[in-house]
Amino acid sequence: MGVAAKKVFGGAPGQKYENPTRSLMEETGQDHQQAMRYALSLPGVSIAVVGMYTEKEVVENAEYARSFEFMSESERLSTESIGLDLAEEWKDHFGPAA
Repeated sequence: MGVAAKKVFGGAPGQKYENPTRSLMEETGQDHQQAMRYALSLPGVSIAVVGMYTEKEVVENAEYARSFEFMSESERLSTESIGLDLAEEWKDHFGPAA
């Protein structure tokens, strides 16, 4: 059994296929590669589900996956702190912060 990490880039509120938008992370200048590394570094996670709507995003995400390296514990804790701050900023759209 594996665990899938979803909404790795924070999701895109109001996303419509006829008018694709990037994630909230894009708007706040956050690092997509760091988010993917974090998700894939969590114990038990075997896949990261990310939405892609342009060829550029496919190429970016493929490069993130090819260059993946597990995060150290200190990197993971630092990234969790950023995530909790973003969860507070984005509020309940994505559910309560842990």
